[in-house]
Amino acid sequence: MARLPKIIDNKRVSLLNAIKNISSDFDTLSIATGYWNLAGTDLVIDNLRKYKKIRLLIGREPLIPRHQLTSPETDYPDQDFKYDLASMPPSGKLKNTITCLKKLIDQKVLEVKVYRKTFLHAKCYIFGDYSCKEGIGIIGSSNFTESGLTHNTELNALESDHRIVYFQPKSKDQEAGHLFWFDELWNDPTTEDWDGKFSEILELSPVGDTLYSPYETYIKTLYELYKEELEEEELDTSLKGAHDLMSFQIKNVHALIRRLRKYKVAMLADSVGLGKTYTAIEVIKQYLTGDGVQKRIEVICPKSLKNQWTKELTTQGVLNITPLTLQNQKEIESRIALDKIAGVSLFVLDESHNLRNKAGKRFDQIVNWIRTNKNCHVLLLTATPINNQINDLSNQILLGTGGEADVFRVTAVDNKLKHTAPLDFYTAIQNLKKKMNQDYSEKGEIDFDYVRQIMAPIIRAFVVRRTRQGIIKEYGCLRIDGKESGFPVPYPEVKKYRFKEEVLKEIQGLKSKEIDLKTIYCLQTGDIIDNTKDLLHPLRQLRSIKCMEKEKTDESPISYVYKTLLMLGFIHYKWRMYQTKYYGKTREQIKALNLPGEERMDLYRQISLYGILRTSLLKRLESSVSALRYSLDNYGEKLEIFEKGLNKNIIVSMDDPDAISQLLEISDDEADAEDQDQIKELELDKVDDKRYALKELKQDIEKEKQLLKVLDQQLAIIEKDDSKIKAFADLLNEINKKNTNGGKVLVFSFFADTVEYLKRELPKHTPFIKGKEGFLSSRNRVDADILSGSFAPKAQKYELKGKPEIKWLFSTDILSEGQNLQDCGILINYDLHWNPVRMIQRNGRINRIGSEFKNVYIYNISPEQQLEEHLRLVERLEGKINLIKNTIGTDTPVLDEKENPIEFTDTWKDIYSDDQAKRMKAFEEAEKESDLLLAEDDYVSDLKIFHEDENIPEAYKKDIYCISEGKWAVMPECEHHGEKRGDVLILSRLDSEKEKGIGYAFYATTKDGDDFKAVPQLQALEWLKTNKDDNKRVADKISISKVEVSEIVRQKSQSYTVSEAAGSPIGQQNKVLELMYNLHFEMEDIKLARISFQTKNVLDSQKIKKLTREIVKRAKENKDILELIKELVKISKNKGASSNITAKVVESREMLYYVRDNK
Repeated sequence: MARLPKIIDNKRVSLLNAIKNISSDFDTLSIATGYWNLAGTDLVIDNLRKYKKIRLLIGREPLIPRHQLTSPETDYPDQDFKYDLASMPPSGKLKNTITCLKKLIDQKVLEVKVYRKTFLHAKCYIFGDYSCKEGIGIIGSSNFTESGLTHNTELNALESDHRIVYFQPKSKDQEAGHLFWFDELWNDPTTEDWDGKFSEILELSPVGDTLYSPYETYIKTLYELYKEELEEEELDTSLKGAHDLMSFQIKNVHALIRRLRKYKVAMLADSVGLGKTYTAIEVIKQYLTGDGVQKRIEVICPKSLKNQWTKELTTQGVLNITPLTLQNQKEIESRIALDKIAGVSLFVLDESHNLRNKAGKRFDQIVNWIRTNKNCHVLLLTATPINNQINDLSNQILLGTGGEADVFRVTAVDNKLKHTAPLDFYTAIQNLKKKMNQDYSEKGEIDFDYVRQIMAPIIRAFVVRRTRQGIIKEYGCLRIDGKESGFPVPYPEVKKYRFKEEVLKEIQGLKSKEIDLKTIYCLQTGDIIDNTKDLLHPLRQLRSIKCMEKEKTDESPISYVYKTLLMLGFIHYKWRMYQTKYYGKTREQIKALNLPGEERMDLYRQISLYGILRTSLLKRLESSVSALRYSLDNYGEKLEIFEKGLNKNIIVSMDDPDAISQLLEISDDEADAEDQDQIKELELDKVDDKRYALKELKQDIEKEKQLLKVLDQQLAIIEKDDSKIKAFADLLNEINKKNTNGGKVLVFSFFADTVEYLKRELPKHTPFIKGKEGFLSSRNRVDADILSGSFAPKAQKYELKGKPEIKWLFSTDILSEGQNLQDCGILINYDLHWNPVRMIQRNGRINRIGSEFKNVYIYNISPEQQLEEHLRLVERLEGKINLIKNTIGTDTPVLDEKENPIEFTDTWKDIYSDDQAKRMKAFEEAEKESDLLLAEDDYVSDLKIFHEDENIPEAYKKDIYCISEGKWAVMPECEHHGEKRGDVLILSRLDSEKEKGIGYAFYATTKDGDDFKAVPQLQALEWLKTNKDDNKRVADKISISKVEVSEIVRQKSQSYTVSEAAGSPIGQQNKVLELMYNLHFEMEDIKLARISFQTKNVLDSQKIKKLTREIVKRAKENKDILELIKELVKISKNKGASSNITAKVVESREMLYYVRDNK
């Protein structure tokens, strides 16, 4: 044995070299260390491979910051080792070292223990055992780490006398030898065997040789993204109410409070009948009592729900809040004045979809109130967050954030950069709308998978939503005030009616000299729609439609009226098409004109309106003759007024038909200057035969009048047939006799005219309803509270005060919003359903948690003849409009009417089936399909199922949640939606200066980094989604260079997280600043205006852009601009105009890497 140093300090002699020199002479080694790392072992592993026994005892040094403790922490050294291993760059050499260590453990050569009794400050390296003739013991300060072995300043003493090293004392007075001292600690009862845990930590570390299963990494990913969904703080229950919350409502309260604290706005969008009011009141209570300080809360709701809110607040123990109504702007202004005394902490906006139009006055009033309360939170309540278009959701969120869109970012395609990038939620939705419009225009379809990719993260961030199916799946049954309860089972029923044969024959036999009814009657309705798209009156396009012989079917007289209705041109709505530059052209020819923006929009809007009018009239006809007749009479009157204007060579506005009619009756000789001025104000355009096809226009007006006469004759024939109302009356009579569910009935119709018709005609067929009926529509909406209270006094907590209880309530959809009418267990839809969402909303009025009925019955009145044709006809007319309206929005008219990509599903038709099983399945499907974008989150659900599974050990759950940063994994092999998986997917955590995890981003790259891009969260999760059967850990065979990929991510991800710098004013903005300077505005005001041009606040930005255009335009026209500039300065002084409440990303940490192939 070579001469050995007595002192080892890493200056003159390093401990590493000493160990290497000594190791070849021994085959056993015992090490005690206060800390260990892989890098240190890697330095000596080649010297220890052939050893027969290695014992590693790991203790804990009392190091800062946790030195105050009297014993080591229970999570030591697990988390410390994991942290160190995660910070090491992955390399093949380290992976081989881990493989070697695991092999030594498996061979029982290497044993590892953790000393738990006290802190272990001593370190020793003992070569040999009691059977050896030689022995060496090194004791001192060096831990078994790279630093301890090489470059730390240490002091270690080497003892080479084997008698001292192996001395075993016979009494307490004798000193212990090195090995005896080690053995005492090694064999202490508190010392923990750690071989298995040590192997597991090593192999599953980022530098390890084993991959977690695809399911484990999927759960870890979900935990990183959604761990907040698992956190629940204890609620303050000091304010007691009459009703206890159900389990799902309590969870909703927690989820809402988390979102309110994080984003200052949250939306409760539970489907109808799930007690949103009770949930919201519990949130209110937390604000009232949460931190011991009484806070001001404002509840704003529709007028029809004010009494209900007042009662529910009182019932639930909240006595000092008086709800406001959206309609009462003066009362709102008086509350705003109270801000000087005490600011608002929480706004609760019920039925918030009523504030979805950010251009409306009510929106403006509420958003300005919110913005003046800088620290307030906003809770939105609605069952239909996306009512008409996806902008509805973004506008409601903007209302809550005061216009700030940067509060949440989502990965989407940036239209400017032409690649994926993190965009604020509003910009992402605007870009999505453009893409959907473009896709539909070019392909005739919309990629709804992509729509969900963009919308789902936004919805998840702000919206809390539960559905009936989700609650039933999770809970089975619920407890209400200590009693088991659930949802009534809905039984959709159908009541059919049949038109009399003589009615059909009489309509077929109608004659008209001016209208070719024979040709119109022989046409197919679909052919009429497809071949009347040119800018001509439909009657002028009859020659292009072939008259097809069709099979004799069970025809309905309604279909003949449909065909006649489709011949109407709605001339005063489509007057622009008679301009000579458009007249007679096809849609393609119009498109080729490349019209300027505003002109194109005006023309397209009229074309789109034509389809809407056709659809509306067809629906009215099915509902009742009265509903259609009202509209046709109204149209006939407007057509006459339009013709009067035309005779004076002008196109007149129809905004106020009565006033227009009176003015046009005045002859030119009698008209004074004021009359002439008023007519001029109503004038939309001047007409002459050069600019307009005037002759054809006047001819078409005459044809239109003749069509209206024919329609009047057709309706008069159908009016004599009372088959529908008789069938309806028979149903009411049957329910009344059987007293089904107490006999109380709620009837809905879409049209106020139909409700009026029923009010007038129904008593003739059902005298038994007299005195116990109520009729409600927009015409008597002031009676809504009285009628709904009298109909459902229990649910509404309404005192009848001696007045009779209503048993039959007939209403339009004025009652389908927010009302609890569960005293009733029977609902009848008098009209056909063209949209399943409408039926589901109506169903929610009676089908609610806590209903006294086990079953509720939903009757649909349906014609026996040509039902499917009725549905498909309206589908053809309305399908495209709805597709655009419910996604892109009606503000983007589409000229090309391609074949409608949406078809009525067979299941939806089955709502009118004679088979009850089919009806029930169709109803269930309708509930699911009504939530295109708002279904409960499958990914959060997967995480919660794992987290709440009692069969999974808590220690295992913790291990999965704590998978080390930088760990590599393999994606599942199962099929997925969307794009093809990339070579490598990366999950990065975004950190700010003050907070970790302010957001997350996914990136995908090829192994060489040539194709690097951000990936939408939903697409990434789609690639990773798997189930618990895919739970096998495998050896790491990844050949891709992990170090190179890590460097690629580090370099290229920065461009996705760095905030864009504000630019300089451009174009019109500079012109406005110049005008302000010339008008001698204060320099401070000019500076503020300059800053305001760069605002990220969506609402301010839109107002500023509009003002900027108007100022420049008026300046060119030499008009006064002073007031407009003052308005711009006012907006600029609003602190919200330049605020940015989003935390800035300063660091991106790669949490997980996922490869497509483990090879």
